[in-house]
Amino acid sequence: MEDYEYKTNIHWTKSEEVLGSGAFGDVFLGKDKETGFKFAAKTINIDRFRSEELTCCLAVNSEKIIPVYGAVREGSWITVFMKHMEGGSLGQLIKRSGFLAEDWALYYTGQVLQGLKHLHAANIVHGDIKADNVLLSDHGKKAYLCDFGHAAHLPPGGCRIRLLTGDYVPGTETHMAPEIVRGEPCDTKLDVWSACCMLLHMLNGWHPWSRTHKAPLCLKIATEPPPLQEIPLNCQHLTQNLIVDGLRKDPSNRADAVDLIHKVDIALQKIGGLKSPYNSEYREPRIFPPIYTDVPAAPGSQLKAYHEEAVAVQSCGMQQITEDASLRSQKCVEQVRRSCEMEIERLERDLYMDNLSQPYFLEEHEQMFLSEQSLEPLHSRKDSLTTFDTKSSGIHSWDSQMEPWSLQSDSFFSGGNTATPSWFNGVKVHLQSFSGEILYIWESGRTKLGDLAVGISSQVRTLIKPEL
Repeated sequence: MEDYEYKTNIHWTKSEEVLGSGAFGDVFLGKDKETGFKFAAKTINIDRFRSEELTCCLAVNSEKIIPVYGAVREGSWITVFMKHMEGGSLGQLIKRSGFLAEDWALYYTGQVLQGLKHLHAANIVHGDIKADNVLLSDHGKKAYLCDFGHAAHLPPGGCRIRLLTGDYVPGTETHMAPEIVRGEPCDTKLDVWSACCMLLHMLNGWHPWSRTHKAPLCLKIATEPPPLQEIPLNCQHLTQNLIVDGLRKDPSNRADAVDLIHKVDIALQKIGGLKSPYNSEYREPRIFPPIYTDVPAAPGSQLKAYHEEAVAVQSCGMQQITEDASLRSQKCVEQVRRSCEMEIERLERDLYMDNLSQPYFLEEHEQMFLSEQSLEPLHSRKDSLTTFDTKSSGIHSWDSQMEPWSLQSDSFFSGGNTATPSWFNGVKVHLQSFSGEILYIWESGRTKLGDLAVGISSQVRTLIKPEL
């Protein structure tokens, strides 16, 4: 791509405000200086530019795909010019609304599937279907697919290709189909999965998987059932069923774009078409897990007649959520206890290595350790005369006995367990003199650091007094 004479700030200007940001570049509002014509300009560094950004988009003539006017190169940047949509992105609409009504969610899903139908007929996959990559007209009635940075041409004859490589992961994680993260050959069905994830995003106000799992999600998406438990309970049965059909993990059993278009049209007609206002007041995103109430079943409802995979997913998902809630407190306590022990072990290793690195002989170390000045109790700066009144630290100790010093340092680096009682939840201190005598001190995790230091000092005095 050669440098072209249509240059920034000479023939056209771009806004300082960014309209949107994608994986490969930022989008600005552009304006032709001569005619005043406005357009969207996406700037991409040449190192990140993929030719499919243009070839896949320009290969299909569809009113559901954003019109692209052309592209130019200036230095190390490539600018793609496209139609500017006054309504912003579908993702921005979700943020303004909290979540979308079922009729609008179905309506936009149908339009996206219409665009996918034309792409798939040309053996092209979009690769990154999500709300942020759907642009809206000013009145919200028209939706266009955009951002073909992850698009790919499929071989003719319905062949599949592997999209995941060692240095390239296509798409957005929360909308990624299982076959992508598994590194398996993919076809157009991956866009269907992403479109149904986008439908869940519209209905709930948050991305799929984000309320049940923590990132990274690739392993969960590859091995766990689809997120059918996220389907809102108040959705009509036809909407529920089409999501199930589009989120089948086996692509060969998953519905294609044409099939889902038909199902979406029927579902939208069933609820009476578009009835909700376009710009509705903000509502908080749906709560998950949902609060169960008695929802009347519609005639012929298949909510309780999902295929076996869906039923297993619903029960498994809710059971997991219940178990997580019941074990959360216990796990939190265990994590805090283990964190304290690991920190103390790290401090022990650091102290031991510092001692080895000091240019003192063993006798000097022992003399410094036994010096009277180092054993002077630390007085509190508070109104109380001393912190001894708290009886902090060293009140309880165990295993104070003579042990050989040799090979003791191995435990610092081998990760070996100490003799700390399993029920202890707090701070543990391990003291050992150069003569081999050991003292263990443990204290509540809420004890102040100053009180802990004074208690340790007191115990050290008790330990070595007979030797003075």
